Amino acid sequence: MLSPSWRRWLVARAENKSRRRRQNKRSAGLLSLEWLEKRELLAASPLADLGVNGYTPNQISQAYGFNQILFANGTVKGDGSGQTIAIVAAYNDPNLANDLQVFDQQFGLPNAALSVFNQIGGTYLPETDPTGMWEAEEALDVEWAHAMAPGANLVLVEANSDNFTDLLRAVHTAASLPGVSVVSMSWGDAEFPTETSYDSFFTTPVGHTGVTFVAASGDTGAPPIYPAASPNVLSVGGTTLTLDGQGNYVSETAWSGSGGGISAYEAQPSYQKSVVSQSMTQRTTPDVAYDADPQTGFAVYDSYGEAGGWIVKGGTSAGAPQWAALIAIADQGRALVGEGTLDGPSQTLPMIYQMPSSNFHDIISGRSMGTPSYSAGPGYDLVTGRGTPIANQVVNYLVGTPPVSPSGGPLSSAPPPSPSASPNGDLIGDGDFDYPSVGASQVPQPSGSPWAFLGWAGIAGYDSYMASGNVLPPNDLQAAFLYNQGASILQTVSLAAGVYTLSFQATQVGIYPGSQEQIEVLVGNMIVALVTPGPTFTTYTATFTIPTAGYYTIQFLGMAPNGSNAALLDNVSLQMVTSLSDTGPSPSPSPSPGPSLSPPPSPPSSASSGDQSSSATSPSSADSLFQSILSAWNNFLQSELLFLEWEWNQIMMLIER
Repeated sequence: MLSPSWRRWLVARAENKSRRRRQNKRSAGLLSLEWLEKRELLAASPLADLGVNGYTPNQISQAYGFNQILFANGTVKGDGSGQTIAIVAAYNDPNLANDLQVFDQQFGLPNAALSVFNQIGGTYLPETDPTGMWEAEEALDVEWAHAMAPGANLVLVEANSDNFTDLLRAVHTAASLPGVSVVSMSWGDAEFPTETSYDSFFTTPVGHTGVTFVAASGDTGAPPIYPAASPNVLSVGGTTLTLDGQGNYVSETAWSGSGGGISAYEAQPSYQKSVVSQSMTQRTTPDVAYDADPQTGFAVYDSYGEAGGWIVKGGTSAGAPQWAALIAIADQGRALVGEGTLDGPSQTLPMIYQMPSSNFHDIISGRSMGTPSYSAGPGYDLVTGRGTPIANQVVNYLVGTPPVSPSGGPLSSAPPPSPSASPNGDLIGDGDFDYPSVGASQVPQPSGSPWAFLGWAGIAGYDSYMASGNVLPPNDLQAAFLYNQGASILQTVSLAAGVYTLSFQATQVGIYPGSQEQIEVLVGNMIVALVTPGPTFTTYTATFTIPTAGYYTIQFLGMAPNGSNAALLDNVSLQMVTSLSDTGPSPSPSPSPGPSLSPPPSPPSSASSGDQSSSATSPSSADSLFQSILSAWNNFLQSELLFLEWEWNQIMMLIER
């Protein structure tokens, strides 16, 4: 139980914030949720009436590039399989399992593997929140973590209340659960002088595999809130996301409610030193961003709340579980190449700041409210951090594929080698983009081609409007086009182990003066080139090595956000230069190692009723129950010791005052 002095201290803080945060009257010592979570309630509509508004999982997946995440040379979908996402919230939502099922059925998602525990790891769940606010929050977090990483397991740890001590107990339990690789926290409160004493709560538990902690940055602008301000936590700010009628990414601006600023108490972590210019000494937030504006919010099914069905929710608390899903997908990819799950402070956060800016949608317009008010701008800013994710590029980097040519050789503008130089000939089908014939038009995502086209990518005829400002190469009637960020052209080919050259011709689209489309070229999950074409067709050639035979996806990806940025692509050629002995796959490049972490203990196994040869070591149900009770008590005692220290620190702080 909290000491009376701690309660008085927290009440004083709440009274000082009352003018700035529109809080309901609640008991002293409780964290406010409504200022962290802006939400727009819709009229309750039966599902049969399709009363569903807000962005859908398919739209967000396409907008941010989740649908382009592939592993194992394009043979494995990036969906978080094998990973566990833990979500920490307060109070119990008795309708959550049913609501999640309705959500999944509406959007064609697979059934979720969801487990719910109390704050010490037991299954006796807390009471409900009489306001219904935390139930809606849990629905948002669980449904959208599942939507973005549908293959991941989900664990919801429900604190007894929204008291900070209860929530931190829940965080400690969540991070300690076997298999958890990322913890999502959609809550926070104002910074306080002794917050650095609690940063250790957001580190990987001893003896556990790596854990990343993700938190919402807040919905009232500056100043920062905690725990998002902790240097051990990935802080997620907010944007206003605009899509076109087909669900393609159009633009983003900073959302006015996005929390962020310069921490009053946390020192600048080393990973921010080379990127952040707004402060040379203090931690700044957010680190990254995600759609958060309630006007461009997410469809959520919550039958417990006042609306009793479909609602639209926004806020930075929507971005935290979806960034957690992205980290879980990266951990899936790392497992496939023999790497451990990411440790937040030593791996995830440093890599977020080390990766190239082209891995993010850089948000350059919009302002935050609060005091002071900050503006978004090129590069890192105090409203949207580094920006919103280009998910497949962020994951590639976190898995361990830095944006360099895998052979180490520079990109050249030399003509491609002649076909006679290659023992196998050209390995690309229809490198001239002659099929299908589109005549004098431009056709996005055409069918009948060996290429796949995603987003605003397609084929343009010589006499089409798209190609009218350019001179096409001799004897060519058509070219491919990439428009703005996220457009992609792909073809999967079978390659033997060897050294290859990939050549192509590209130019900016002439009808868009000032076009600065960039093209990133990938082979599998390896980035082999990044070019900004000129005003006329230029031939580019990249050399790379395939260490082991297999199927590889050749991908041309548009990278320039906003405005009229478009490029034409033609005469793609892939040829082997030198054959290599196939001695098996080489290890992928890996980031600086984090702490040495051993695997978590495996949960007790139980034989099925039909198993006639069960091992003598398999525990009985009574043994399993005993182990569960013992584990819960262990978590409880550990957290009690931590919080006795915490309350003592608060008492000493009051005495010093």
